[in-house]
Amino acid sequence: MKLAVDYSPLVDPPFRDKNLKPDAQAIHAFAVTNGWEYYLGTGPQPLPGVLFRDERGNARQLQRAGNLVRIPGPPLIEIGNCAYAYTVNLNVFSVTWGYVACVLTTTAPDLVVETSNARRAKDLPARPVGAAQVALGDEGTAHVAAESAAWAQKVFDPPLVRLLDDPALPFDVQISQGWLFLYCPAELSVTDPAVWQRTFAVLEAVRAAIAAASVHAEAPVAADDGGVLDGTAASTPSDDGRPPLVSQGRSDPLVFQDRPDRNARRTAWRYYAAVGVVFVLGVVAVAAVLLGPWR
Repeated sequence: MKLAVDYSPLVDPPFRDKNLKPDAQAIHAFAVTNGWEYYLGTGPQPLPGVLFRDERGNARQLQRAGNLVRIPGPPLIEIGNCAYAYTVNLNVFSVTWGYVACVLTTTAPDLVVETSNARRAKDLPARPVGAAQVALGDEGTAHVAAESAAWAQKVFDPPLVRLLDDPALPFDVQISQGWLFLYCPAELSVTDPAVWQRTFAVLEAVRAAIAAASVHAEAPVAADDGGVLDGTAASTPSDDGRPPLVSQGRSDPLVFQDRPDRNARRTAWRYYAAVGVVFVLGVVAVAAVLLGPWR
């Protein structure tokens, strides 16, 4: 997959949509100029990735996505910004990621690769349980079925893991039910051409590595369907007429367990600390007013 991309509309949009904010105008123009589709936003997406589904397979709390750019396939690719919520002591905190969803056109076992720099910024909301943990040098860890551990090490070799683990814009990876997902702790659908260029470069590198190793896959996987979406998940068009992305329904997925979000906890403590400071200042101010005449 080699895309000939015109990035100039991100900097100088050739047309304007008064109904969109400036950033959305530029991304919209970028998509249209390159012959792609643009969608301002959507609610819960019927995708199997950990950003979209919780450990029970339900849509994450308040899960939604914005500034979606969809590149028709094969392979079908969608790039956007995903958000969902955590509730801590009745307080709701939002978490935002950038993501790439790409239909795989070659077979591959389900796995998750977490890179060191991405984890320093933000934990994925769930982790595989019962899977083998394969060290990928100092830069990352793969979670995969034991029989596919050698396959994961072959695909995610040191050069590829170093590419993923770039400190400025790191990526985690998930393969699930015929989909390849790239997850970034920062937004990807933005007006910076460098972000898009890196995203496309990482996607191409991961896809090429999977394709090169697919004939040697050691885990039993479903027969390749050429990336055709079979509509096994919800297939009702969105309110804006956007055709949905749906799971391909491949078997033997990894089992996940949601992990507490340390960023939400950190935000909660900051919230309570701020409330505490305001309360103390209020008490001091009231005391100063009441005691003023007796000084």
